[in-house]
Amino acid sequence: MFFNMNITPVWLDIYIGNQLVQQQQMTMPDQMLAAQFMQMCKQVANDPQPIHVVMRRYDDVWNQAEGKMEQRECKLEYWNKQEVW
Repeated sequence: MFFNMNITPVWLDIYIGNQLVQQQQMTMPDQMLAAQFMQMCKQVANDPQPIHVVMRRYDDVWNQAEGKMEQRECKLEYWNKQEVW
């Protein structure tokens, strides 16, 4: 049996307030990345500090107008508090 595992490098950034406190690059299958991000969100959900978690990656996209490939940022963010950033 074959599994189609898309392995994607992503960057995980963690902010407390507006200050970046941790940044790391991870490379693993997409399903594991999603589980890792969800676990991180659950950990910070009830933290009393305002925490902002960002997972981002870059995808190659064809720009038809310019006739070339471009890299576009794809980003998923989670805030544990209703704060203005």
